[in-house]
Amino acid sequence: MNEQQLYELLLTPIRQGALIQIDHKIIYSGKRYASSDFDPDMSDIAVLFYETIYSDILKAESVLGENRKLKNKMFAGDTMNSFNTTANKVPEAGRSRKQRTDSSLWPEYLQTYYDSYHCLANFWLLPMDLGRWNEEGGTLNRYKHHRDYMDYYLKEIQSRYQSGKSFEKYEEYFTGCFAGWEDFCEKHFLVGSYVDEETYTVKEANKDPETFIRYAMEMMRKRAKCIAESEYADELTELFSR
Repeated sequence: MNEQQLYELLLTPIRQGALIQIDHKIIYSGKRYASSDFDPDMSDIAVLFYETIYSDILKAESVLGENRKLKNKMFAGDTMNSFNTTANKVPEAGRSRKQRTDSSLWPEYLQTYYDSYHCLANFWLLPMDLGRWNEEGGTLNRYKHHRDYMDYYLKEIQSRYQSGKSFEKYEEYFTGCFAGWEDFCEKHFLVGSYVDEETYTVKEANKDPETFIRYAMEMMRKRAKCIAESEYADELTELFSR
């Protein structure tokens, strides 16, 4: 497997399947994680991906324990650019998840995004409360889920690192795993995509649905390139080959 093939796999959509396999440009994966629904960002292939690229912050530990639950709630899979916040702004798609219309009624750009956003290049590890809405999560959690855009959220994280403001109950993650804002960006492979590679300034996104989707898909491609060129490329190649 060469760098281009690795890059393409990082952008390949993930769907539920009995085994980890690729078929017709779709990655199918099972789910050992103990949850009622299939979450692509906590599928078996995603968990193996996290254990590879985040081996440093995980300290070579696994993401899941013997009970199939999270070993440490500071480390749970999350989708970076989500679907529903953007889809809710597209009249043909309905105003909310509950009112979502049939995909045949959506504009082509929204259908394309829906078919592709669940990929490894769009997944990262966050504390469980931050990746999944939780009333007890604190202001960081509410900030993420009420605004639900990567640029908004990254600006808040950058502000807290640079001002010394508390990360609330997530200090183990933000200060225990990262030496600061730049280290956070580097370990999450955000440099050159979501943040400028020289200034580490967060790149803002236009929130018009079609424009935002172009931005989100470009960010996924750039992050996939960053990961495919990283020190973890050989390990990921071996993982995918298996």
